[in-house]
Amino acid sequence: MNNEKKALIWGVGINAFSAVLGFVFYGLTKSQSLLLDSLVSFILVLSTVISLFVTNNAHKDESEEFPLGRWAIENLFLVFRAILMLLIIVYTITEAAITMTHFFQGTLVDDVNISIVSMVTYAALMVGSCIFINIIYSYYNKKSDKPSPIITIEIKASIYDGLVTLGATTGLLLFYHVPFFAPVKEIGDAIVVTILSLIYTVTPVKE
Repeated sequence: MNNEKKALIWGVGINAFSAVLGFVFYGLTKSQSLLLDSLVSFILVLSTVISLFVTNNAHKDESEEFPLGRWAIENLFLVFRAILMLLIIVYTITEAAITMTHFFQGTLVDDVNISIVSMVTYAALMVGSCIFINIIYSYYNKKSDKPSPIITIEIKASIYDGLVTLGATTGLLLFYHVPFFAPVKEIGDAIVVTILSLIYTVTPVKE
């Protein structure tokens, strides 16, 4: 097994941990922002699994079934990930819009539970997993004869996800624990998830 495959297998495990962690904290907080974060981690799991398939097949020689070779698999992989991301983004923005509409109509019942302890714990665990996965990816990339383009993409995705997680938890703490934001506290999560969705839109649009 080459270094690229070893790195990607590690990536599947760590991203799966992050996804499960996100779903657990979503269950505890009912925050759509954390749901979005965990869904993105889940996409990274799928992304890494498909990356393993791509590394096995993308560079195979042409055949009767694939007369031009299999390079197109890489592009199909990016299209699949982009469409999945966009569907999730549309869902979260729609949910946020419904929440804000209810707020302005005076019918919103806020059931989001954002505590300082839960946010700090979540941020520490998620960012820690991002740092760990980057150490693993960088280690195997250095062991290879030349840097792997797929691992390079996964490193960028992981760093991006870690930064967005920090932004999400910071935003939630501001809205729910800083008096200045008290008037819009009930839609703090909806505002944060809308901003996150717009930020995450950059990746699938570029792909």
